[in-house]
Amino acid sequence: QEFMLRGTQMKSGSATATPSPASKKPQTTPSSSSSKQIRGSTRKKGYRPIFKAFQGRLQDWKDTNDQLEKVMHSIVNLRDRIDWQSSHLLMLAAAGQERPRQPWQGCGFRSASVAALTVEDIHLALDHDLLQHERMLAHLRSLIASLAQTLDAIGRRLDEWLLQDIDLTQMLQLQSLQIMDSTIEESRILEEARHLYSLLAQDLFRKQRAVQLVLESCHDGLVEKNSNKSHMAGKPRDAVKQSVKEWPYPPTMGLLVDRLLSTP
Repeated sequence: QEFMLRGTQMKSGSATATPSPASKKPQTTPSSSSSKQIRGSTRKKGYRPIFKAFQGRLQDWKDTNDQLEKVMHSIVNLRDRIDWQSSHLLMLAAAGQERPRQPWQGCGFRSASVAALTVEDIHLALDHDLLQHERMLAHLRSLIASLAQTLDAIGRRLDEWLLQDIDLTQMLQLQSLQIMDSTIEESRILEEARHLYSLLAQDLFRKQRAVQLVLESCHDGLVEKNSNKSHMAGKPRDAVKQSVKEWPYPPTMGLLVDRLLSTP
């Protein structure tokens, strides 16, 4: 009987014991500081892709603007050459014939210095420059249209950025000052981007008017010096030179473009 009683006591002792409250592991909840860092990084990652797309379109605008300026300088050069060629042809036509060449010309040690352009040479040069001038005008139309399309793309990226900023601000408006401090840099960049967009729109309008003046100044007066027709655009050379003089954008705008493009 004692043996049986000891066996029952051993079985009851080996029964599963309930764990003590001290042995339970407390459930870890994320701290407020870690949640702030997560939400701050989420906001930062949210606007970065849009800002990179904005920078890409802004770089396209800058490249197109540089190409437009080079085309304008090419048109200035071509119109100067066309003016000289047409004036020389007019002078030869008034003289009635080319300057007669003497039998002794073309001989001697410095024979090359007495060589002169013939009427056929001037006509060939004039035809070539007129063809190049027409090509530059076509490039001018294409590039100014591309500049307007690029500005529209910049505006769409800026709209996406503003909408996202409004949504995230409404989500985080009840957060502490620490999270709001992390968005100060983004707010500054966004405000600069909005200001730059307004400057780009004004600059596009100014350059569209300059291009229109250059295109309208391409009339008969480009070749015919004795044309009595009156043109509102003025003389072709003066119109394009005035447009090139007013073409560069303000220095403050250039600094703002470079600062936004260099922002990591």
